[in-house]
Amino acid sequence: MNILSNLTVRGKLSMAFACVLALMALLGALAWYQMSGMYDQTDKILTYRVTGLRDSGRMANAATRVRTREYRIAVTAQEHVNDAIERHKDSVKVFEQARKDYSDAIFDDAEKALYAKAMQAWTAYVSATEKAIELAKAGKQAEAIAQVAATSKNFDAVQETLNAIVSFNDDGASADAAAAKERFHDSGIYLALTVALAAGLAVILGLTISKSITAPLNEAVKVAEAVAAGDLSLTIQTRGKDEIAQLAQALAAMVEKLRTIVIDVRQGVESVTTASTQISAGNADLSQRTEEQAANLQQTAASMEQLTSTVRQNADNARAAAQLAQSAREVASRGGSVVGNVVTTMDQITDSSRKIADIIGTIDSIAFQTNILALNAAVEAARAGEQGRGFAVVAGEVRTLAQRSAQAAKEIKSLIQQSVEKVDAGSRLVNEAGQTMTDIVTQVQRVNDLVGEISSASHEQTQGIEQVGDAVSQLDQVTQQNAALVEESAAAAESMKQQAHRLAETVAVFNVGHHAQATRTPAPMAARKPAPQLKPAAARKAAPRPAAKPALAAAGGDNDWSAF
Repeated sequence: MNILSNLTVRGKLSMAFACVLALMALLGALAWYQMSGMYDQTDKILTYRVTGLRDSGRMANAATRVRTREYRIAVTAQEHVNDAIERHKDSVKVFEQARKDYSDAIFDDAEKALYAKAMQAWTAYVSATEKAIELAKAGKQAEAIAQVAATSKNFDAVQETLNAIVSFNDDGASADAAAAKERFHDSGIYLALTVALAAGLAVILGLTISKSITAPLNEAVKVAEAVAAGDLSLTIQTRGKDEIAQLAQALAAMVEKLRTIVIDVRQGVESVTTASTQISAGNADLSQRTEEQAANLQQTAASMEQLTSTVRQNADNARAAAQLAQSAREVASRGGSVVGNVVTTMDQITDSSRKIADIIGTIDSIAFQTNILALNAAVEAARAGEQGRGFAVVAGEVRTLAQRSAQAAKEIKSLIQQSVEKVDAGSRLVNEAGQTMTDIVTQVQRVNDLVGEISSASHEQTQGIEQVGDAVSQLDQVTQQNAALVEESAAAAESMKQQAHRLAETVAVFNVGHHAQATRTPAPMAARKPAPQLKPAAARKAAPRPAAKPALAAAGGDNDWSAF
């Protein structure tokens, strides 16, 4: 426990993690060792036992097939003996391949002995079989059958040795499987014990480290709660050298510093309370006198502002009238220009009407000549008789069209003459209107000059009154600033006194034990006279208040206040 108390929190946590990592490494190594053993046994079963069972079974099946082919060679007709012999050779090749595969997987001496015995029996059987095949080739079927029957003992020996090999591999596989199962069971037990041991050590180590960390923290929390409750009389004991012990030492130093600060603040609050009471009483009298002077200046400034506003309004009205007269002159000028344009346009219309009348006369002359030509054509058609009848019809239609054109030209000419007369009358009226607009522009210009002189005189009057008003406003502004400064000083003194009382009440919450000292009785505050009620003034620009200066914290006497 002493070792843990001398370690830092980082060291404790590092030690705990190191122990956990060591236990995990031990558990992993044990699991790896057991899994390696099970892997070796499983690999042995798959590589040797299962392969041996498969290849020995192939050998037994191939041997049985060779025996069957041998019987068929003996009983097959002479013309099919060669085919039977080829199939017999194929079966022998299958056996030889299975024998070769099996021999590559042998790893046990007992198995090697069984394999050697089986190969001896197989060699003897093959030699006996060759004799039966030779007899079959020679056509001695009865002797071949007898020879095959004689090789039964050799084949039985082969079958017996092959069955022994199969049984050997089967028994070995069963034994290896049982060993692997037993090792798996033992591995589970070892791992369970190791996990239980690691969990127990981790729990013990965790509880120990947790206790070494939480116990000092709980003590620190109690100290913080006591300080929050205002108890500064407690003492803090520190044990160990870790960060929590350093925190406890810092808390102890903080409590001691806070205790000293609270004592000093209590003494300062008493001095500030006395000084603020005296300052507040003096500021009350000064504020009353300043407010009376500010009220008088406000009334004077309000009267000057009303006069200035009236003169400024007259000047604005004169300026507006001048602008309206100028606008009227411009409008009249534009009207005269428009009337001139209208006169020019009417003259152009008159000229166009005369030209149209001339064109209509030409059209009337053309219609008259066309009528004469139509009459001549009708006369010539009458002379032609039947051959000129169609031409006479066309001449009649042309004459009719010429007469209608002449009639229309006469009507248009009559209308154009009427239009020319009306345009002439309109031109005379427009000329008269233009002369009238010129007279209006001249009169408006005279009015504009008179209004401009009035506006200039009003502007000069406004400037003079504004200068007087500015002087009064500056005086009022200075007085208002003085009054605001006195009010802010009085408010600051009153606020300082209230803050001192609240600070005293706040500091009284702390219990500093035997370090507490007697408090000083504050001086009584002088009664403040009521300030006079200000009369309402006309609307004007508000004088800016100066920024409040920091209140002085010195506790002066009556002589200091008189000097101030």
